[in-house]
Amino acid sequence: MKTFPAIRAHMGRWTYYITKMSMTELAMHVKLSTGVYESRDISDALQRELNTSRAKGEILSYIQKHEDRFFNSLVIAAIGGEAEWFSVDVSQDEKFIMLKNDPSLKDFGILLFTGKEQYYALDGQHRLTAIKELLNPDSPEYRNAPDDFRNEEISVILVMPTIDEKGQETQERMAEFRQRFRRLFGHLNRYAKPMDNATNIIMDEDDVLAIITRRLLLESSIFAKTDDAVIGGINVDTTKGKNMKASSQYFTNIETFYDLNTTLISSKTRENLGWGSKNEKLKDYKRFRPEDNEIDELYNELVEIWSGMVKALPEISTQNPSNFRDHTAANEQSDSKKDTSFFWPIGQMVLARVVRELLDVIKADSVSEKLAYLSRLPWELTEFPWRNLILVQTANGEIDHTANASWKMRSEERTKALSAITNIMLQAVDFVVGSIDEKDCIDDIVKNYSTVAIPPNGSILNHDELRVDAELMLRKASE
Repeated sequence: MKTFPAIRAHMGRWTYYITKMSMTELAMHVKLSTGVYESRDISDALQRELNTSRAKGEILSYIQKHEDRFFNSLVIAAIGGEAEWFSVDVSQDEKFIMLKNDPSLKDFGILLFTGKEQYYALDGQHRLTAIKELLNPDSPEYRNAPDDFRNEEISVILVMPTIDEKGQETQERMAEFRQRFRRLFGHLNRYAKPMDNATNIIMDEDDVLAIITRRLLLESSIFAKTDDAVIGGINVDTTKGKNMKASSQYFTNIETFYDLNTTLISSKTRENLGWGSKNEKLKDYKRFRPEDNEIDELYNELVEIWSGMVKALPEISTQNPSNFRDHTAANEQSDSKKDTSFFWPIGQMVLARVVRELLDVIKADSVSEKLAYLSRLPWELTEFPWRNLILVQTANGEIDHTANASWKMRSEERTKALSAITNIMLQAVDFVVGSIDEKDCIDDIVKNYSTVAIPPNGSILNHDELRVDAELMLRKASE
């Protein structure tokens, strides 16, 4: 016999019971769906195949390393036995006299099981697998279980076949009942919407890159504060999504900003040797909050990098980013019109890659000195190598050299174009540091450009002109 204090509730066709179990009870009594039915036919399989690598990897590690560990309720099906429900009338207690006529009182009670029931995890099988692994004396992870973990408790939602007044299961056909369980499992997973990336970045207290991204916005004078987003500092949009409208008054959005910070802080040393004191891969390093002094070091490093970027490219901190997103600038040479690559997400990612390369290869005493080379590189979409590679003329069947030509950010083969422009900018850096000679560098730049560029309708790329453009680009970079 086993009793559970519980609250009874109803939704749709389901009557369910909200209770708790210790980790030991959970590990001992609750099975996976494969342990309840031997059949592996599609019609009888109540759950998806268990992803043991996730259960015994990420979730198990989470339990071991997080003192603030917490799981939401497991949904458990109870089948068989002779379960009985006993309401507990608390209104007889003087302390609860005000609840005497409350109809919800009948839903406080005790759920009694005979011990003949079979339990299985309808939702939460990965969490259950990790708990079983930690409490199994034959498991190598047994000794790594947190102290007294076996006595910790977890909330449980029990669902079962309808119980009549005598505590007996009705004659509901088991095939139909299993079908209801499958439908419930599908609903629990299909309609469980994960948090969007922007919310994850704002809320995550373990991912160090999310932590320092937020901290930059909250503490650094380089960035505008959310309550003062128009006065001083780089403006970052904290709503979800990565697209940037030309009219936006933000420099970037928080999802792109997170990606930029990830690239900026990913030094070759960290990529080769690992992150943090344990030299972990970045994916693993982001799962658990490091020590505060480690967070401070990464934050201060990023502040220094962004300071160097703003010093080299002061336009970044403009309070009118939309002034730098004008595609009509491609039709005329004018200081009043600008279309600058690093005010668009695609150009920002290229900028971050170039910044990281400069930090890794330029020999100088300070970050600002290393990043001073940024001002020598071409960043305008209207000039080589961005024009016709990232900024392309809208197809209209003929070449348009007039002030009425229409331009757009490239959508065709954008991944290839992004790779090409990134390689070209990095090749310019390699030339500056002397790791490639001028002729070879020009050859590589022309090849990268000409393979992916989309010249205006009907025109043909002139390789001699491209070589001249590449040479001028390298000369300016090495001044």
